[in-house]
Amino acid sequence: MKKYMALFIVGITLFSMFFGGGNLVFPLLMGIKATSPVLSTIGFLLSSVALPFFGVCIGIYFKGDYEKCLSVFGKTIGALFIFSLLLFWIPLGSGPRCNQLAYGAFTEIGGVLPLWTFSALYSVVVYFLTVNKNYFIEILGKVVTPLLIFFLGFLIFSLFSQTTDKSFVGVMHWNEFYDSIVTGYNTMDFVASIFFSSAIITLLQSQQKDKFKFSFVRNACIIAVSLLTLVYLGMFSIGYFNAEALEGVSGARLLASVGHVMFGEKLKIVIFMIINLSVLSTSMALILVYSDYLNKIFKGRVSHKMCVFISVVSTFIISTIGFEMLSLLISYVMSILYPFLLLTTCVAVGKKLYDKRVSITSKFTHTDIAD
Repeated sequence: MKKYMALFIVGITLFSMFFGGGNLVFPLLMGIKATSPVLSTIGFLLSSVALPFFGVCIGIYFKGDYEKCLSVFGKTIGALFIFSLLLFWIPLGSGPRCNQLAYGAFTEIGGVLPLWTFSALYSVVVYFLTVNKNYFIEILGKVVTPLLIFFLGFLIFSLFSQTTDKSFVGVMHWNEFYDSIVTGYNTMDFVASIFFSSAIITLLQSQQKDKFKFSFVRNACIIAVSLLTLVYLGMFSIGYFNAEALEGVSGARLLASVGHVMFGEKLKIVIFMIINLSVLSTSMALILVYSDYLNKIFKGRVSHKMCVFISVVSTFIISTIGFEMLSLLISYVMSILYPFLLLTTCVAVGKKLYDKRVSITSKFTHTDIAD
């Protein structure tokens, strides 16, 4: 029983690491626009769930060593690629965006603090939750994620209290299938899956030592993607069945509008908790990955605590610029880096499989000669 509980905790930890603020908005938008809900759902899940699962499998296949995987075109190119990818993804991208999304939820419930003050307080919380690596899974898997799942479950199950004559079958528009694949691709969870799985593997290896098994991470990943699938289906359904009320609402205010439509003004706290818990879990994961990377760059000469501090402070500084400017920067750079990541990982896996096959063939050939 203890083994299965540990597996479940790591599984939901991985789920919450993937499930950031953007993951709430994308399936809602897909549901609102859908006229072919079945095709849209399948397409979205292919790129937003199956692709990250592939990313975790890559992390396991390379035993958590993402540097080895991403250096397939040479160590220098690999080092520059990893540096650029992590820089624009974390301290210049998703990290500050988490701060800003949390601030947006804060203002929706009547908060009056300026962005820089809220972001500073939020950054302090992230620092203290992340600074001790040994308690990372404990905090995320036993406290933050169960609360997130509770509020997400409350939101999704509230859908069943609504009455509607709208059918979920719809018509078959294949263009929506392709559009939904692109939308799921734009979650960029494939990036997260490689680095987050590597971080979890490293943590578990240090904690479990000789008892560690890669099959444990694989099974935890199955739990994570199953939860991710269920939540995406729920959020898609909320958007689809409330499309008329949510039509034309901007992405930044979409979740607040969902709360108003489903709960009125009395339960704003539900949406506030969902947004903040989801971005908090992602912030912790991002800071963990980037601080580990900085520790490698400094070759252990700078302490883990200082690396976490540098990561948090740099994220805070960038978070104080406008959301629109930040989004533009992310989309432009990642539109170049993300496809290259897909190419690099596919080549790395193919090369490793080929080398393994050549090695086996060579072994049998030498055996035949000896005989």
